[in-house]
Amino acid sequence: MKRIIVAAALLAVGFSIIAFGTGAFFTATGTAHNVITSGSVQIELKETDGNGDPYPAEPITDVMPGTVADKVVSVKNTGDNDAWVRVAVDTAVTGETQLDSRYVLLNVDTGHWTERDGYYYYNGILAPGRETEPLFTQVTFSRDMGNQYQNASIDVGLIGYAVQSANNGATVFEAAGWPQA
Repeated sequence: MKRIIVAAALLAVGFSIIAFGTGAFFTATGTAHNVITSGSVQIELKETDGNGDPYPAEPITDVMPGTVADKVVSVKNTGDNDAWVRVAVDTAVTGETQLDSRYVLLNVDTGHWTERDGYYYYNGILAPGRETEPLFTQVTFSRDMGNQYQNASIDVGLIGYAVQSANNGATVFEAAGWPQA
């Protein structure tokens, strides 16, 4: 009887070893490290004069009503991804008091840009390394400016914004994620 118990115990141990070996044969563990790198959305606001030179840092002086000044404004995509673009334009006229800016006229390109909600939206997707069509190329000082505009300071402030266009709306107006002004 002892022999039968010892034989049964040996058989049980043998089957355990076979089962464990088979189990080890069909299982495996490992670790994988997946790295996903995102690109960037970056833009540069470009301001040049009529000759393509950077817009002068010094103010233009002695401007009279009816004067037209060349100022070419565009946006360049300096990032890695296609982007939707918009630009905020804030024109301020300051003399002895704050003056009405409606006499400072910008010749906005309405074929490539659309004004909505206080911004000018570029109608196409801007590819990396590419530049938009100019938002405007000239600033005109209306002939209707009165004497209160003498010695006034005119500031055309610009702020450019961009968001990725991939998987972000079919048009610039459907895009989400615009930075808050």
